[in-house]
Amino acid sequence: MRNPLIRTNTALGYLMLSVPLSYAVGLALRGSKDDLKDMIAIITRHYSIIEEQLKKENIKHFYAAIKTASEGHLGKFVGTVPSVKDDVASTKVSVWDALTCSAYYDMIAYDITHGFRITLLALNKLLALAKKPTELLKAIPYLQAYILSKMPDTLVLKAWGLPTALLLSNAASSLRPGTNEWNAVSKALRDVGVNPGSTSDIMSAAIALYLVSNIVYSDSS
Repeated sequence: MRNPLIRTNTALGYLMLSVPLSYAVGLALRGSKDDLKDMIAIITRHYSIIEEQLKKENIKHFYAAIKTASEGHLGKFVGTVPSVKDDVASTKVSVWDALTCSAYYDMIAYDITHGFRITLLALNKLLALAKKPTELLKAIPYLQAYILSKMPDTLVLKAWGLPTALLLSNAASSLRPGTNEWNAVSKALRDVGVNPGSTSDIMSAAIALYLVSNIVYSDSS
């Protein structure tokens, strides 16, 4: 949400990911804490329930949340579901319908409607990079590069165009974090305000799952 004292928007993408993911983790907490050791299995096992609920949920509250967040990319929408700017008080369109329609152009919507494929891919990579929580901070730049190399950031795509999104993705594929070349590209993009925000949302969700698993599982041992 925009605030005169905070120079950024609420991470709406992270909230869209974290709410259903938290729901799945909550379902898992009803069982043994040992189950939380494998977050990938938890999300995969409970995904059908998430999908079912999203298909039942009307878009009007979801759209109201987006408007409240004052997201910066609410331009004209062309698709088979109403635009965020339309009056949806009487619509029967579901949240699942809206996400499915926008998945081709938004990696968060794609992730939610495809079993959290990108988030779980990122989590699996993070588990390999950080064998224990004390290694997490060192792993984050490599995790960012890994996600960007797999898929162009759709926030960059919408704000800066396809060439910039592909440049960032190609740089992540060919350059190693921490090198002079990586730092030069990173600085150049930051200087003009390019922000891979969708990638950051995916990273945040993967890191949250990683930390929950480590904290809860360590508490049970």
